[in-house]
Amino acid sequence: MYNQVGLAWARPAGKIHAEKFMNSWRTVSSSARLAIIFSALLASGGAWLGLSAQDKPAQDPAPAAAPPPNNGIMTSENVAYRFAYAGNVAQIPLQNVSGRMLMPVRVNTGKPGFFLIATGDPRTALDPKPWLPQDAAAAAPIDFEKTLFSLPGLDMQVSGLMPASLVDLSQQVGQPVRGVLGADVLRQFVIELEYDRSAIHFYDAKSFEYSGKGMKFPLIMRNGVPSIHMKISLEGHGSFEDDFAVETETASTVSISRPYAVAHHINQKKLKGFSRVEPNGGKTLMTRMKSVSIGPYVFLEPIVEFPAAAGPDQSSGSVGNGLLSRFRIFLDQPHQQVILETGENYKNSFEADMSGVVLVARGANLKTFEVAAVTPHSPGSEAGLQKGDVIAGIDGQPAADLDLSGVRDLFRVFGHDYHLTVTRGDHTVEMKLKTKRLV
Repeated sequence: MYNQVGLAWARPAGKIHAEKFMNSWRTVSSSARLAIIFSALLASGGAWLGLSAQDKPAQDPAPAAAPPPNNGIMTSENVAYRFAYAGNVAQIPLQNVSGRMLMPVRVNTGKPGFFLIATGDPRTALDPKPWLPQDAAAAAPIDFEKTLFSLPGLDMQVSGLMPASLVDLSQQVGQPVRGVLGADVLRQFVIELEYDRSAIHFYDAKSFEYSGKGMKFPLIMRNGVPSIHMKISLEGHGSFEDDFAVETETASTVSISRPYAVAHHINQKKLKGFSRVEPNGGKTLMTRMKSVSIGPYVFLEPIVEFPAAAGPDQSSGSVGNGLLSRFRIFLDQPHQQVILETGENYKNSFEADMSGVVLVARGANLKTFEVAAVTPHSPGSEAGLQKGDVIAGIDGQPAADLDLSGVRDLFRVFGHDYHLTVTRGDHTVEMKLKTKRLV
């Protein structure tokens, strides 16, 4: 059976030469792709695409089941998807940028753009501006109600995306971030994060079976965001156990919310560490815990952050890539479980920035590294750096030869003397900065 553009779309997979099929598929326009997807959905009632209606885990109240539309199209929380070659898994490359995980996505068959993997963000978001046609007016309307995401081995049609400017996020990360893939999309799949091999896998939840040697833990859902049970131990404060949100969008190790710290009488003034000055003028206390454990996995002296922002009243805190990257992780939200396997970085020590300087990337190519904040009595302040300075060179090398993530990596090396060339207004200043552990 052939569709209107001549592709053997509804024929059995065994009768289609896979490579020829995919080459033809890539030449089809976004509107034709969407038409093909919905034609196939109509013909198969959704089963052909591997669509399924997943109930939320018990911790979140499940919405009332909606009757199927009259046209017979089945979706899973506004997401329709299809794996390539009638398969049930897709592997997509990841890029670790300043501790945040980015992956390439094509929007409506356009050029690839980086999306942030954000398990802790309830909504998927898209910056409309980068996806507008080049000849579109600045205020041209754009409709992302039904948007096609194309990934290597997987196509998804997502409804009801949230438009959002991601300029600030791009400047913080140091790469142009075009979208945020949130929990509303990620929870439709079993997600495997291979930090050691810089890859993410999307599995069809209906056919996923785990056969490895990792340990399984309950995955708790709070407000649509996955959480995992952990035990933390703080010097002079004893131990606490609670569920912490899994946030792959952050580079931190563990973060404890302000309401949780107040409720558990954590006196931050008695904790040894330093208060990092943020670009907005707030301060984040950074210190070391005695330990943090997830079941039998125990980590000694990890870094914990106490942000100045209050955070949700019912939130205990979060665990970020600083800890998650020590594992190979299977986030199986459809079956309410997380599976952990120890990775190559499992036994590595926990380190943080050793300069006391917060940098952001500005300019059209994000190659202008501006000082957004300097913590007093840190190597950065002792070197003479000020907010608004631009780091133009490091040890005789133009800073533009690096990216923001590379500069940050340099400032995490203990005990190194750096010669900095700094632009301040119309002047150039030479400085020396020696890194040291601040926490």
